[in-house]
Amino acid sequence: MATAKLRLDTRPKNNGLHNVKVAVYHKSDKKFFGTTIDISKADFNQVNEAIKGNINLRKDDKIRVKDILKERIEEAQAICEKLGNRFSFNSFTELYTDTRVKNDSLEYLFDLLIESKYKADKVGTAKSYNNAKQSLLKFSPKATIQDVTTSYLEKYERYMKSKSKSRSSIGIYLRALRAVYNQAIQNNLVDSSDYPFGKGKYQIPAPKGRKIALEAEELLKLSEYQPISEAEEKALDFFWISYYANGINFKDIVLLKQSNIFKGQISFIREKTKDSDPQIIHVEITERLAELLAKYRKYNISEDTFIFDIVSENDDLITQNNKLRQFIKTTNKYLKRISKKLELSEKVTTYVARHSFATVALRQGLSISEIQESMGHSTENTTRNYLGGFSREKRKENAQKVADFKSLVNG
Repeated sequence: MATAKLRLDTRPKNNGLHNVKVAVYHKSDKKFFGTTIDISKADFNQVNEAIKGNINLRKDDKIRVKDILKERIEEAQAICEKLGNRFSFNSFTELYTDTRVKNDSLEYLFDLLIESKYKADKVGTAKSYNNAKQSLLKFSPKATIQDVTTSYLEKYERYMKSKSKSRSSIGIYLRALRAVYNQAIQNNLVDSSDYPFGKGKYQIPAPKGRKIALEAEELLKLSEYQPISEAEEKALDFFWISYYANGINFKDIVLLKQSNIFKGQISFIREKTKDSDPQIIHVEITERLAELLAKYRKYNISEDTFIFDIVSENDDLITQNNKLRQFIKTTNKYLKRISKKLELSEKVTTYVARHSFATVALRQGLSISEIQESMGHSTENTTRNYLGGFSREKRKENAQKVADFKSLVNG
């Protein structure tokens, strides 16, 4: 009888990782079937031992990989047993492929999409989709893609609200489900005429535009604050690097390379939109930004080396993502402590720097289109969502101007 085992492709990819394959053996022949899991040799050995039940894994990302590969190998072995003496590689391939495509459970379809995101180096998106999957499985563990109707979506939204989930979280999870549904249409699992999303059907709730920008007075207080530790100083410095560099996202900061800095500018493509809208953003390096960069950047490095010592070129994408998340978590911890000491209106986080840049830019007279270009947004509506409302004093001034219509007549 044929048998199936997991094997690692001996040829590393450009990122140093190896593809995990399902190896099927029959008599003296063998055939390999690729998976969407790329992994290091050391991690593969650990995961493989865990699948065999010899060790327990602690890290969530390795557990996820183990679960996916365990499902693959069990599926392959079950087909081998089903075929028995009638085994042929053609019969196996047909059944193995058929099983992969026609399974219509939400859990399975989410796993496929999550795998594709990992393969496309979209680690953050993959983790976000996995969170959405876990939430939906708690709501309806056995749901299939055919169960996803307007009524189903409305019930899920009510369920999420009963769990005191925010509009933002609900929107994120439902957009993930919409991505799964779109993929199911492409795989002919559902008909596009049954599409439950959109105008006149179910509309995903948009997050309320809560403004999290600091007022100019608060930014001044923050700039004058004297840190009491190196950790506070570093958190504050990277907040200002983000602010002075057009509100650059922290992930883009961490991934800046020597090649991104040239002739007094930082030029980069946002990680978030590098596939959908790969426009180059140019940041003029002001005197203060130059001081901050000089304080933390590495020198005498190659063009392809990260300028900050936060992630390494030798890290795989999951390790890189974990380091980024830890850096942001630590930075936010100290920023929140500082904002509490200064009694600021907002708890300062890494994201507040981006919103504050946009709002100050508007109040200093930059147009929406100029701010849009500076921040790398694809539409002006996206930029408007970042902009804080006018200050109380400005609203009073505007109200007085409108009330004083006589001045328009009297000149």
